[in-house]
Amino acid sequence: MLADAEDGKTATLTLTARFQRDIDRAIIAYLPGRNYGTPMDEQVLLATHTDAMSLIEENGGLGLLGIMSYFNHLPRQSRPRTLVFYCDCRQFMPGGEASWPEFDYYTPHPERLKPIVATLGVEHMGGRQTIETGPDGNDYAYSSELPENGGVITSLIDVYNNNIWLIEAIARAATDNRWPRVDVKAGNVAPGVNGGFQGTVKSPMNKGRAYGLPGIGLAGDWVSGLIAMRVGVTSHWTEWFDEDLAWGSPAVAATSLLGTVLFAPVFEEIVFRGLLYATLRRRLAWPIAATLSAAVFALAHGYGAAGFGSVFLSGLLWAIAYERTGSLLPNTVAHLVNNVAAALGVLLLLR
Repeated sequence: MLADAEDGKTATLTLTARFQRDIDRAIIAYLPGRNYGTPMDEQVLLATHTDAMSLIEENGGLGLLGIMSYFNHLPRQSRPRTLVFYCDCRQFMPGGEASWPEFDYYTPHPERLKPIVATLGVEHMGGRQTIETGPDGNDYAYSSELPENGGVITSLIDVYNNNIWLIEAIARAATDNRWPRVDVKAGNVAPGVNGGFQGTVKSPMNKGRAYGLPGIGLAGDWVSGLIAMRVGVTSHWTEWFDEDLAWGSPAVAATSLLGTVLFAPVFEEIVFRGLLYATLRRRLAWPIAATLSAAVFALAHGYGAAGFGSVFLSGLLWAIAYERTGSLLPNTVAHLVNNVAAALGVLLLLR
């Protein structure tokens, strides 16, 4: 057939098909916040699609389950807003979201939009870019490009407006998580420097744009998560979370902050480096003593495998610093800076 096509021959292809009416269902679930069921309730809508053609396109539900699991570990009174999880079943129909708006749950139920104050779309979490190779491009292979050059599917963020706080929050997320590349689009909010408008991420998941609410649509590469899954190492989001710091009163938050950034570093360095490491060091070579003390330090935190690795590395470095300097001051300062960074992340995002 390919040879005939190259020779310019013509042919007629007949597709024998039939129409079949199938009904799918959208799933909407609620994780109640402290004011759920009252006029004061505020909701955040998280959306994904559930009928794409591959795992990479269809793993947004895993992201929603992760968010649900994280917040479900918090007492209801510590959840200031209700979370609404929306699984949309119209992605696989070409143009289905735009062509069939009447099947969007909120179109016939606009009253349900009133308590929603923000939206978040999650989909396509990860994936290496593929390229066409081989004779006539009929084979596929993973791209050999670096992530920043397109080797990993780009993180796409579709914002509903040009709110400067939203843009800066995205910039911080990209920097803090070392995203190799991120594409942020604001659509037709306002013309750019050349008078044109940006496009939008081709996805139904930014419900904020559809409903006229603040929203972000995400298609993330989540590289670190993929690496962790590949090697069988996972870590739960609630391993380090200070509810008092996030949602406590100013006095409670200040007390918690003081304990996190001052008392904890000083106490832990005295115990794990000043006492434990020093005791082990009397009997063992410093590499063994440093490794053992770092392992005990990591185990004492009670984290999962990924969290253990992170704390172990810190404990190892601080033990080496103590060995080299003979003073607890350098590693106490480093420990303090580390805890300040973690506490600031909670304060900047949740307060």
